[in-house]
Amino acid sequence: MRTWAAWVSTALFMVVAGCAPSPRNVACSNDGECQKDDARFHYCLESRCVECVGSASCGEGRTCTDGACTCSSDVACPGQRCDEGVCKPR
Repeated sequence: MRTWAAWVSTALFMVVAGCAPSPRNVACSNDGECQKDDARFHYCLESRCVECVGSASCGEGRTCTDGACTCSSDVACPGQRCDEGVCKPR
């Protein structure tokens, strides 16, 4: 029984330690808190930090999906490439 409890505690600790909160998962009460943690996250929406609140805040050719700006083609990512909805360096 003790071995089982020790194993579960260790496994739980490893999972929690491996999932460090990103600004998107940090609770917030205003936009400034999000911007201070990570410049990409401009808005506090429903107590969580998000990159956008509408497609207009993402720029031309990009769409706001669940609080993150996503792309659908390389045209939306000047100087970069669109990879699975995210602009990434070439």
